[in-house]
Amino acid sequence: MKFTSITFGFFFLFIYFLYWQLKGRSKLVFIFLASLLFYAAWSPAFAIHFLAIAIFNYLAVVKLFDHKSKSLLALILFVDLSNLFFFKYFYLLLDFLYKLTRFEIFQSQVFNSWLEANTGSSSIFLPLAISFYSFVFIAYTVDVYNGKIKEKEGFLEYFTFIFYFPHLVAGPIIRHSDFFYQIKNPIKPDSVKITSGLYLITQGMLKKLIIADNIAPIIQPVYADPTAFNSASILVATVGYSMRVYCDFSGYTDIARGLSKLLGLELPENFLAPYLTTNIRDFWKKWHYTLSTWIRDYIYIPLGGSKSSELRNIFNLTLAFTIGGLWHGANYTFLFWGAWNGFAIAIERRLCLILPFLNTDLDKGNNFLGKVRYLIYLILGFSFTQWVCAIGSSFFNSENIDLAFQMIVSMHSFQAGKLATGIEPVAYAFLATLFFNFLQKKNWEGFGTSNLGIISLFLFSTISLIILGLFTPEGAEFIYFQF
Repeated sequence: MKFTSITFGFFFLFIYFLYWQLKGRSKLVFIFLASLLFYAAWSPAFAIHFLAIAIFNYLAVVKLFDHKSKSLLALILFVDLSNLFFFKYFYLLLDFLYKLTRFEIFQSQVFNSWLEANTGSSSIFLPLAISFYSFVFIAYTVDVYNGKIKEKEGFLEYFTFIFYFPHLVAGPIIRHSDFFYQIKNPIKPDSVKITSGLYLITQGMLKKLIIADNIAPIIQPVYADPTAFNSASILVATVGYSMRVYCDFSGYTDIARGLSKLLGLELPENFLAPYLTTNIRDFWKKWHYTLSTWIRDYIYIPLGGSKSSELRNIFNLTLAFTIGGLWHGANYTFLFWGAWNGFAIAIERRLCLILPFLNTDLDKGNNFLGKVRYLIYLILGFSFTQWVCAIGSSFFNSENIDLAFQMIVSMHSFQAGKLATGIEPVAYAFLATLFFNFLQKKNWEGFGTSNLGIISLFLFSTISLIILGLFTPEGAEFIYFQF
């Protein structure tokens, strides 16, 4: 069920009203069963598979809590990573082996024919949310092994944490410290959370349905055939795709956080106004925050982090981001996207010594010339960040590597060609994205419970519903559902 569908709306209304009639642990039982039903509505078979993996993880982690065994840790990680690899990367491995050996046995068509003949299934299907729940399993296991989780959690609490439907499909990637402290105390209705939740849901709907879905038909033809369009259209398409991903994914996160607030629980923020940053380092600290910090804590730091030589640090960053890119999908384009961003951050750290606009702490100055210089630095830093993101978008959204490199070359070669049709909405999307980032930087604490806040929310919701009714295209799937 998509969060933007009418079916989900009725589902959540039923959940919401029944949930608040319950008390104590019965709330957790109910929300776990509702979450399992939510996942099973997509695929009953994969719901059973997910449940089996969760049971294994829970039983193994309980044992790991008592006996900090490296072999047991390795077993848990092996099972979780093997599960992820089989469903998500098996075909990528076959493709690599076929290109390496040219043996027909490694062709995906040959394997699929064998699979259908022996199992009746035409291919290996990707379970919904497998990338997200695998990282939740891994983080919990590693934190138990490292002693960061001080007490055993009960079966019910653990399964509520894993299956909790607002974050299940596309994050945020929550950890033990984000969630368990909330369910150990009585969960009560909170007027601040309810008001804030309604605002977030409405904002998320606007981002997804009005901005992301409306600019998608303008952008995709350029990615499909970059040789047919001029350089300006390609540049606009790559920047526009960044806006689309932001509005689509942060829109989903807003809705997920809003739904959770209505249930009395907080989910971590996933986007911290990334489009108000002026260097790529800060951008990735604030974009998909729960994934970025996961990669930092469980990949980058164990590799040695920044406490190593300059060359090793470049390697650590590039490898960590490459793995992060591969997490997004089984395509070489994601590998290049991750490697590009990791390498860009590593090089930017060195460039900031000779390019002052890349410094994180710019001197505003006290005189007019100082302020002008500061403004120029902000513009240059923002433009550089968007350029790095535009190249990254060329990889992220292209069907294959050849098209991605064609996008990048065409973008920088003053290529002649036709102008993308109806390109103005991309500019509007860019301004709207900056506006939503600006709103996030403001402190609205307490505003939602004031009379002005309640009236403003009512007016905002009413106008938003009218806009949604007038300008909503046929709803596209959330981009991150495929990961």
